[in-house]
Amino acid sequence: MEGLGTGIRIFGCKIGIVSKRFFVYTKPILILTLTLILTSTEQVKRQMEEKYIKEKYMKEALRQAKKAAALGEVPIGCVIEYEGKIIGRGYNRRMVDKTALAHAEITAIRKACKYMGDWRLEGCTIYITLEPCPMCAGAIVQARIPFVVIGSMNPKAGCAGSVLNLLQEKGFNHQAEVKTGVLQEECSKMLSAFFQELRKKKGKKNAAVIQETDTADEPSEPK
Repeated sequence: MEGLGTGIRIFGCKIGIVSKRFFVYTKPILILTLTLILTSTEQVKRQMEEKYIKEKYMKEALRQAKKAAALGEVPIGCVIEYEGKIIGRGYNRRMVDKTALAHAEITAIRKACKYMGDWRLEGCTIYITLEPCPMCAGAIVQARIPFVVIGSMNPKAGCAGSVLNLLQEKGFNHQAEVKTGVLQEECSKMLSAFFQELRKKKGKKNAAVIQETDTADEPSEPK
């Protein structure tokens, strides 16, 4: 028959005799399809890489939280990353240091500022196991940290969207990009286990700690 070819190969497989005219008409569609497939593959690869990086640094924040737990503190940890390097670490030391300022984020920000030689932490990403409180959210804004990654949300005191969203308040001159739910289950389990153990213990001293921390730092259950 006139106008028939001898066949074409697609992905290495030979397709039977195909009309040359048909191939001319469908060639743009095939090219577009291949382009979409390649683009989608690159996007998936990029998303997987981003997920790996976020989880990598959140695991470091969890290591900091374990240090707090070893001291009998509410296990909250934080790290700050800049150009692939951790430049600030911190964990909750509120009871040990006997100061309301000894939060994980404040310690990490102080160390990161010292490393950078500046109060601005532009280009940095902060990883926190629990949604920041008003003080820490304010410090993040003041430090101009552009990216915030959170493990577990805090419906009773969180200021990254739960009670307030100070990190994205349009009235401020700085707003941060926020990613939540990174290793949420691990972060929540650590906090929940701490409070369960605390409730088992008896005595006025522990009761006072429970009364203080129960209403502020206990996380939401992972979905």
